Amino acid sequence: MYPSMEQVMELAKEYNVIPISRVMLADMETPIRVYQCFKQERYAFLLESAENGTTWGRYSYIGMAPFLILRGKNGVLFLQEGDKQQALDEDLTSALRQLLQAYRSPALPELPPLTAGVAGYLGYDLVQQLANSPRHTLDDLNISDLQLMFCDQLIVFDHLHQEMRMIVNIHLPEGVTDEELQASYEAASKRLLQLERTIIAGMNHLKQERSIHRLERQQRTSIDDQDKTQAALTVKIKQAQESIAQGEITKVVVSQRLECSTKVHPLDAYRMLRRSKPSAYMYLLKLADETIMGSSEASFMKASSDAAGLHGAIGYAKTDQKKDFIADLSTHFPSEEAIGNPKAAALNMISQLEHHARGMYGGAVGYISFSNKPDFCTVQNNIVFKYGKAYVQAGLRINTDDAPEAKAQQLMDAARSLLHIVHAAEQMFGMKAKESCVHAPRSFPLQRFSQVNQDYFMVLESPMDNMERGILG
Repeated sequence: MYPSMEQVMELAKEYNVIPISRVMLADMETPIRVYQCFKQERYAFLLESAENGTTWGRYSYIGMAPFLILRGKNGVLFLQEGDKQQALDEDLTSALRQLLQAYRSPALPELPPLTAGVAGYLGYDLVQQLANSPRHTLDDLNISDLQLMFCDQLIVFDHLHQEMRMIVNIHLPEGVTDEELQASYEAASKRLLQLERTIIAGMNHLKQERSIHRLERQQRTSIDDQDKTQAALTVKIKQAQESIAQGEITKVVVSQRLECSTKVHPLDAYRMLRRSKPSAYMYLLKLADETIMGSSEASFMKASSDAAGLHGAIGYAKTDQKKDFIADLSTHFPSEEAIGNPKAAALNMISQLEHHARGMYGGAVGYISFSNKPDFCTVQNNIVFKYGKAYVQAGLRINTDDAPEAKAQQLMDAARSLLHIVHAAEQMFGMKAKESCVHAPRSFPLQRFSQVNQDYFMVLESPMDNMERGILG
């Protein structure tokens, strides 16, 4: 178990959230299989990375059962703990800074960058508050402007060493005694040992499911409707080009949303997404009544010295304080690459051209660790599952020399490619006749690790197994 009790006693002099971990061999398992155990959790996430579209990055993070959730809508922030929810008077930057400053966690050399922290998204529509610009006229999806999960329990796949590291965190009050610290460490040890035994028992009793149930084709957007959408999009592109020609804006990003009814499980759609669009950032967020997934090559905010030169990201050295990148949210979010330039004029143009609220598209997804390491991407290829439908959105930068009809076709094709992922998941996986996962409730505030039982695990044998282990064909 790492760190040792002696190391924890030393760390407790400076930190109040200390990760404790155990390692299991994971050369025959995949993040997808383990994440399946949290299908019925109301809140969970999977964060991954593919390098150069050929191999998976070193770490895949699985988090579940957050002890706090921060969400916001129309300028009002809410903080949820268990079944209790309260409205906050502070603005986003002040509230997030105060919350994060309450948790101090070390960056340990043997552990991954994320051992505890905040994971989730900042939606595009948040910028309309920060920049005081007009909001879109329709908000039919009613997606929060932001949702951030405070998580202190993770399962981390280390693809380099083919290990699965289970992490829980000890929360230490001010003035903790050595005896209390010893008791907390022993309790964390027992939770980790029980988790390991549960996982091993679950893997030894896996039930193979090879049958695939085909779904009947759901009602799709008809060709005629898509033709009408494309014609309207062509008109919008012409309007944007006129504004550029008149000097009102120098560039603008126009997006288009499409949707389809579906009963496919979002996790199966994610499997197809990570297969067809492996990217530097891959994410799957289960957030109560909606599931959000996507892939992106654009880094928005990263805690590394070279990040500032990549993808226009905001870079932070390891010595920077939390307040630096939190303050930058109001000035850099989202980037001009997702909006246009000048920013204020482009925001106004987008609200005129796009009646539906963008929700996630153009926002940011990622995490801020309690050890002061942010890593966010700009939302590009994104799919939202809600109301029994899959909603996709794609965008392109508009230039004055673009042929409007051809640009509209290109944008529609980009959106359709995401719908094709949903359709492909339906055809490959269908809908399982029975969910074998069970929701494991979490007690507040003492129990800091939800219990995983062996019924969570099942085998889905498929040709995709090697890819899910970190090998891209």
